[in-house]
Amino acid sequence: LDEREILRQSWRAARTLPALRWSLAVTLVFGFVVVFNHNWPSFFEARGASIAMLGWIFVPIYLAVAFGGFLAHRLPVTPRGETTALVAAGMGAGLMMASVGLLPGMLLPIGASFLHNISRSAFRPLLESYTQRHIQSAWRATYGSLQSMVERAGTGLALVAAGLFLHGKAATDTVVTELWVAAEMTGQPKTCGGEPHVFYLFSTSH
Repeated sequence: LDEREILRQSWRAARTLPALRWSLAVTLVFGFVVVFNHNWPSFFEARGASIAMLGWIFVPIYLAVAFGGFLAHRLPVTPRGETTALVAAGMGAGLMMASVGLLPGMLLPIGASFLHNISRSAFRPLLESYTQRHIQSAWRATYGSLQSMVERAGTGLALVAAGLFLHGKAATDTVVTELWVAAEMTGQPKTCGGEPHVFYLFSTSH
């Protein structure tokens, strides 16, 4: 199959199953959490952290990435529970990202960063499991290519938007907080009728 045929088959799969349309939508908007990666050092420096201290902050933040993935893979969940866990992880990642900037001092933001990365790293395997549960085996390879492309598009869009937002502004903790809050408001998954959706655009009723 050439690239165009793969794309056509992938989109055909998404059109057939509303759950896959939701999966694509949430993959796109969840890319906005990438703005945390590029701005947390500036935030903590503005709060008074030295370069050496940033190295120590890095450790608990990224240990949380491994821990979140571990939880997502090891905790047994039913299909219904998986949907709830998926939405909770997406909302937790966004809310904790915004909370990092809104909390005072240094320790509380570090704790919120830890929780953000747990939720964020748990979200990806939960979304993969949700997607695989809703897609026919014949479409898995082609649909996976489409979802990977959408994920990269979401990340790229987030970085462009963050660059435009920060252009000409000093990287103070207030400015970074405003960016994180805006990103959190953009990418929150919610539920409707017991199934997740994004901005009520993509219903996943069966």
